Amino acid sequence: MLVCADAFTYPPHQALDTLKSLQPDFVIVPWGITASQSSECGTEGFNATDFAAEAASYLKSAFVVGANAVGTNSYGKYLPSVYCGTSGYATPTGQKIEANPPTAELAFFKISKTFDVQTGPIWDNQDAQKKCSTICADYVSMG
Repeated sequence: MLVCADAFTYPPHQALDTLKSLQPDFVIVPWGITASQSSECGTEGFNATDFAAEAASYLKSAFVVGANAVGTNSYGKYLPSVYCGTSGYATPTGQKIEANPPTAELAFFKISKTFDVQTGPIWDNQDAQKKCSTICADYVSMG
């Protein structure tokens, strides 16, 4: 489990680097993403699933759940503000699955143990052996 800003991928990303060295399969990140207006929620910088996808792409080993509150935020430095919701998860390749609706107070997900990795065009079996082994080597076995 990482907490909020520990999962950001911009430098310094010490907590994320430490976690990456452990090659986790599953990570939960409780966020505190708020906006001054609900219309900002879901846009760049105001989306828990987007941040989860960035962390998952960085780690390349884990499904990353980004959990965020919904409703009015009544404390802190920047008031008034609202929690954006937008909870969801991402595969190790960064594919995002967001709660529907994004402002759901409680979201349930069935998270598969498998995920797709894009390799580009494959021309024959020999090309497949080369490309797939190279691409898949970037991802840790999800055994």
